[in-house]
Amino acid sequence: MSDKMIKQPVIRVVLVLCLLSCLSLPVSSNTTGFNETHEYASLVSEIKPYPQLEIVTKVDGFKDFKPHWNNRFPQGSTLMVYADALDVSHARFIILDFIFVIKDPRGHIVSWDRVKVRRVGYDDNAYVVYTKTIPSDWIDGPYTIRAFVYDRADFATIMRYEYNYTSHIGDKDFWDDFWDLDEDDDDDDDGGTFVKPLSESRVIMRFREKTFYVDHRASEYPPDWFVISGLRVLPEVVAPGEEAYVTVNVTNTYKAAGRLELICTLDNSTIGSKKLSLDPYTTTTLDFTIPPLVEGEHQLRIISPSAHVAGTPMTAILNVSMEGAEEATSELPTSFVIKSLDIKKIRVKVNESVPIAVTVQNKGREGNGTVQLMINGKLEGERNLSLRYLERRTIYFNVTESNPGTYRVTIPGTGFSRLFFVTEEVEEASSIFGSLTSKTEEKKVSVKTVTLLIILLIALIGFRVYLAMR
Repeated sequence: MSDKMIKQPVIRVVLVLCLLSCLSLPVSSNTTGFNETHEYASLVSEIKPYPQLEIVTKVDGFKDFKPHWNNRFPQGSTLMVYADALDVSHARFIILDFIFVIKDPRGHIVSWDRVKVRRVGYDDNAYVVYTKTIPSDWIDGPYTIRAFVYDRADFATIMRYEYNYTSHIGDKDFWDDFWDLDEDDDDDDDGGTFVKPLSESRVIMRFREKTFYVDHRASEYPPDWFVISGLRVLPEVVAPGEEAYVTVNVTNTYKAAGRLELICTLDNSTIGSKKLSLDPYTTTTLDFTIPPLVEGEHQLRIISPSAHVAGTPMTAILNVSMEGAEEATSELPTSFVIKSLDIKKIRVKVNESVPIAVTVQNKGREGNGTVQLMINGKLEGERNLSLRYLERRTIYFNVTESNPGTYRVTIPGTGFSRLFFVTEEVEEASSIFGSLTSKTEEKKVSVKTVTLLIILLIALIGFRVYLAMR
């Protein structure tokens, strides 16, 4: 028998054995059945969502929480833990006990607590927030916390009630039991209709333990109480003589409000300083105006003299270049920006011309645009014009109104608004004033004449008395 004939049967036998060994492999237990025990320590973080046990500072909802900054707690402070469980609904019923166990640095169990979840609804997932005040007698050092989830739902009873409800339509006690989830019961072995005793329930999840530290020197406040992020320069390239802006995000990561100060410097000179107060867990955006600069690269820095601020100093470069600005805006659309709206005369008489000046600038690439002028909500006029990048132009409108009243001038799409007033009393008022003045003058002349006559009369009477006495 040749070597070739011997090798062929051997190869076939090897292939058959490999196939049989593959068929005999155990099925991987990657399901989430209710009677399984899961060790989530080996789960890969890329698999999402997955059950989580986290030490946090704030919880806003399912998988929406703020992690604690350093997991260090002084005695008397509060430990907060977030834990969740996935796919734990039985016919809309979620009946869980989360058990939390804490061990001290010497390995002794120093705390056992339970948080219940009793809910009916269509959400398949559940989460709890566990808090623990650190006792004053706990020693400094590393502590571990583990969490276990017991599924206490009696699924067989739930389904029996579901299927047999027609036999109990008029039975009030039946329906009272149907919704009894034992939310306030503290007895571990007694439960509502669908709640198994804890001793008969099984652990469906074991979380990897988390470590935190009890440290009497730890501060209640995080070292990064405020976090500075998202520095942006707008635009990144600007033409000489044009303003730019720098914006930065400020986040308060702590449960208490606080104050801080931010300073913006340009080429090592301060160009702005802002103080602000932020509510807990809020974010705001600050902006600083960069004055017109000469061509070249300029360094911007955001710094803070306040304590508990992370992320500073932040540095950015502003490039001032006409060529660069034109190139940067070549891909942008033409953008006309109204710079000013001026009315030369705000009080005129009927049919008198009102000169109105509008200054417009093109912030985009060279192109055409239209500027419209509205008076009391009606289109008064418009001008079509063509502008190069950053070119400014002032256009004029001459408006006349035949009726007295108040007129509001606006430019659509902007916040510019001005008023002017038309009245018929401008000329009349001056004539009335002149008439009153002339009458006053006439009265003054009359008074002088009368006074002079009285004086002459008195003198004449005195002279006649004098002659009579002689």
